[in-house]
Amino acid sequence: MFTAHVRDIKEAMEATTDRSVGAAFAAIVPKPFRLDELLAAVESAVGRGVAFNRSQVAERTRTRQLVKQLTKAGAIDIAPSKRREWANFRNEAGEEMQLYWWQRAGQYLVARYDADGERLEGLGRFFDLKDAVRAAT
Repeated sequence: MFTAHVRDIKEAMEATTDRSVGAAFAAIVPKPFRLDELLAAVESAVGRGVAFNRSQVAERTRTRQLVKQLTKAGAIDIAPSKRREWANFRNEAGEEMQLYWWQRAGQYLVARYDADGERLEGLGRFFDLKDAVRAAT
């Protein structure tokens, strides 16, 4: 967290609210700051990251998880990709949908085909798979 808002800094440092706990900050850098503080915070945040696994095994595992979530949410006629984390399916309303992981954006894209099945209408972008599935079904 990088801010000059005194109230927000206090909340984050005390970590006593749902919001501050849920944020799971790697570091809190109040302004004004010393460069060494900022660099240490960046190093900490980068160290918490996990590299995205682009292997075919990882893709298939993520796609299986996607299908599992869609099935649990009531999707039918699920046609998953064999190469990437995406699937076409019908939701409970019978609409033909598509849910796709866009790695470059780091988001799930949810779209619906029009009645003729010729056009795809974007419905939203989501960072969390559960939120994307909820929007699609």
